[in-house]
Amino acid sequence: MPTIGDLLKKYRILQTKTQKEWAEDVISTSYYSKVEKDMHHISAEDLIRILKKNNVSVLDFFSELDYKSKYVYDAKQALKQQIVEAYYDNNVDELIKVRLKIDKSNESYKNDYLLFIDGLISVMNNSLDSFGKEKVDSVKELIFSISDMDKAGLILYCNFMPFYDLDDNIIISKRAIERNINSYDPKVQEILLAIIANILNLSIEKCEEDDCFYFIEASHKIPSKPALLFYKTSIYVYENLVTFHKINDPIHLKNCKSAAQSFKFMGMDNYSEKIIKFISEKSYLTKKF
Repeated sequence: MPTIGDLLKKYRILQTKTQKEWAEDVISTSYYSKVEKDMHHISAEDLIRILKKNNVSVLDFFSELDYKSKYVYDAKQALKQQIVEAYYDNNVDELIKVRLKIDKSNESYKNDYLLFIDGLISVMNNSLDSFGKEKVDSVKELIFSISDMDKAGLILYCNFMPFYDLDDNIIISKRAIERNINSYDPKVQEILLAIIANILNLSIEKCEEDDCFYFIEASHKIPSKPALLFYKTSIYVYENLVTFHKINDPIHLKNCKSAAQSFKFMGMDNYSEKIIKFISEKSYLTKKF
């Protein structure tokens, strides 16, 4: 059976393209030429980008691949990348196609991936409430066991955070931060900030703020960018509220309210009112720690 290099060459020749035309804007031609010869490894992300750029079905490509060839390739990682891209493209149909493909396979990771995709589809369809306790518990166990907490794991965990208690959320969130805090991937940065904002909200809600400054410090390590403004502003609100609880300085309460008002300028009136109400309910706390 063919290797990745064999298949890339086959599909490229079918489209009568040169190596430069085929891999341009993804990886260099010199590097790609060695990929075709199975002399260089290609990342899952770059492989999928080349296939999509040239309108090659990712599912068809992987169905022809010999996973047991001497060319070592992490097929699981490539599959995760495809699932993540479908999620960010809000492409439920693509996820369903991938699910059907996996369901027909005999791979050892089959059940975990089916569960993972079912969880994402439920998130995308806003149907987590109907996901079922047994499946929710299975997803929770799956997430807890993910050691690397890559982008795919982060997405699932971020959406399933409400199903964990605060202690478990703190453990998983810290692991996620330790693994990904230095990532330059804007999507990973966005998910990490969303996780941090959720943790701070839960901690304040439960009046258990001992770990808050760990998460606040972590958020400061992620550069501020326009695309991250929503989460950065939310975290700023929570940071000032926690600081107010610690030192009881009214300036921090004022900062909270000013930041909460700023959401109105983003056209998020309902969210602004929700945050202002949250601040009002929690501002009486002056816990020292």
